[in-house]
Amino acid sequence: MKNLNIIKIFTKKHYIEIIKEKYFKLSKELLKTNAIIIALFTLTFLYLCYLSIPALYNNKIIELKLQSEIAKNFKLENVSFEKFSYTFFPSPHYNIKNVIIKKNEGDKKILEIKKMNISISQKNFFKKNIFKINSIKITNSNINLDSMDYIEKLLSESAKNKILIVKSKIFLNDKNNSTFSIITINKLKLFFEEKKNHNNLTLHGSIFNLPFKLNYLSNFYNNKNDLKINFGKIKLNFENKSHLKNYYSAQNQIKFLNSNFITKINNKKNKNIYEFISNESKINQTDFNYSGTINVKPFYFNFNFIVSNLNFQNIIFFNKIFEDILINFFLNNNNLNGKVNIDISDIKKSKYFEKGKIVLNIKRGEFDLSGSEFEIKNIGNIKIRSNQIFTNDEKVNIRLNSKFTIHNREKLYKKFLVSRKNRLNIKNLYYLMDIYPSSKEIIFSNFEIDEKNNEFYQNTTFSINNWQDLRNMFNELLINYDG
Repeated sequence: MKNLNIIKIFTKKHYIEIIKEKYFKLSKELLKTNAIIIALFTLTFLYLCYLSIPALYNNKIIELKLQSEIAKNFKLENVSFEKFSYTFFPSPHYNIKNVIIKKNEGDKKILEIKKMNISISQKNFFKKNIFKINSIKITNSNINLDSMDYIEKLLSESAKNKILIVKSKIFLNDKNNSTFSIITINKLKLFFEEKKNHNNLTLHGSIFNLPFKLNYLSNFYNNKNDLKINFGKIKLNFENKSHLKNYYSAQNQIKFLNSNFITKINNKKNKNIYEFISNESKINQTDFNYSGTINVKPFYFNFNFIVSNLNFQNIIFFNKIFEDILINFFLNNNNLNGKVNIDISDIKKSKYFEKGKIVLNIKRGEFDLSGSEFEIKNIGNIKIRSNQIFTNDEKVNIRLNSKFTIHNREKLYKKFLVSRKNRLNIKNLYYLMDIYPSSKEIIFSNFEIDEKNNEFYQNTTFSINNWQDLRNMFNELLINYDG
């Protein structure tokens, strides 16, 4: 029994020693863990205190420095804003409200910015009232442009800092400060690529309700620029590579549907007049030659096009894409003035049209097609006397007041299968033709034969979808002729 008690006492002492040993080990581990936690907490606290240092800078000095840095980044002299604040979450930056940027004190506003975020470097906040900008983010801004001079100035030097603009608009204004177009900015980025020595501008936005993507590379060391614009909705791609030395020279390429336009441009003779010459351009595999000029002061263009072996179906664009371009880019554009002549020879896939000429005069967005004409093989010619273009619910109606002059009545009557009793001695047919591109509909109305009309002609319209409809219409007119 005595030995058994000794064994029990020994066992208890052994367990106590084991417990003590484990307790001391656990205590040491807890102490180490606590030390780590305290160290991390202390470092975090010190880091947050360090990040808070700019909040202690002199507000007046920082305000002046912010104005100076904004002016340098946007290449303008006059900068003002309502208020600013500093925060270090999620990274150190200044929040600036209601920024106004002008060229000079009395000038009109170029940039109106509701919110600007200026991200700053974390290096050495101990240098009092000194900071270095990493990037600038702009939200909800209006950019007012009455020319491309400011954009050229902005890109003429390396971008000082990365600039990001979102949820903003560019207002394109004329000299009277009237807005003729608005570009919506979803996302715009401007930054300088040191390895390639060029500014890189990318823009995702929309104009005239057409979304587009733009990329512009500007190398001011060798004065070479590359501009690319893609309108995915209407399948239009534009690229322009230019070089400015003693004069401006460029080659641009426009791809639209199955057409490809390649143009060489220069202003060698006059800095305000740009000359354009085509270089192996094609419309649906048809050769397409053109030349012309654009005068920028004042704006006016004059182009001559020569098209041969043209598919007749491509002369009139019966589709929604053509309608969208007409509405969004050309109609009622007060800054659009010019003249276009298109000579068409050897028209293919047409039993009747042989060649034609389209004369287009544009004055302040108003289109005049009078003088345009088409020759009908060995029969006569159609000439446009006047025209009107209507828009309703984003749909276009092109109304042509036309005259059909008959040179060979016998061939005409054979083509239209006119019975001999209705083969009248007529010379001219006058009519209105309404074209609806999106619905591919053509309606004829308001007929006159040799300056004579009757009630039937005034109150009757014909919807034409095919050759049979056209032939029936012509025979109906002859049957009801009372001259």
